[in-house]
Amino acid sequence: MSTTGQGRSRADGAVLVCALLVSGTILGTAGTDLVLPAVPALPDALGGTEALAQLVLAAFAAGTACGLLLFGALGARVDQRTLLLGSLAAYAIASLVAALAPDLRVLVGLRFLQGLASAAPAVFAPGMIRALFDEQGALRAMGLLGSIESLTPAFAPVLGAWLLTFADWRASFVLLGVLSVGVVVANAGAADSTPFKKMTAEGFQQMLDVNLKGVFNSFQAGLADMENAGE
Repeated sequence: MSTTGQGRSRADGAVLVCALLVSGTILGTAGTDLVLPAVPALPDALGGTEALAQLVLAAFAAGTACGLLLFGALGARVDQRTLLLGSLAAYAIASLVAALAPDLRVLVGLRFLQGLASAAPAVFAPGMIRALFDEQGALRAMGLLGSIESLTPAFAPVLGAWLLTFADWRASFVLLGVLSVGVVVANAGAADSTPFKKMTAEGFQQMLDVNLKGVFNSFQAGLADMENAGE
């Protein structure tokens, strides 16, 4: 392959990886905020108390916190792109099965698994972006991801409330599941021209330090969502 062809292949691979990270970030963030408007109706729909319904949010936050540590450890041993696609597939399955939950207790357990799978983009995005771009490009890409993480909580509850105007609480889970399947299928068939090395011990320690902060932030976000749902 010529130098021009290699450069074009790498550029195409960078675009695909960025699209994968952006999609994963949106879906992971929406896992809380898209579901939020349906939480008050869950006790009537599935049986249980309001306190148990709020655990639907807390379980997702707890799963995300555990996922930050889990994927940080796995990233030191397994290819990161493979893990990212696998986590999105798991997220899709958890979302679709959650839509079939027969009661609130089962839904809470599935939400923990959904949150666990949602953490991968937050873990791998910084390292993958630095591997794809120079310093300025990486800063722009991280700025884009930061903007998306800020905007998604603003728009996802609006979309979730709109879904409730013509469907029940299951609609948000089905939407998350279908979109996740689409992202996995679109990326699984693409050639991986941008392989990512496994993290070194030093990189893993840096990742662990960052993710411990993410654990704290995830629990804070979960508590804030529970308070909003209870209002």
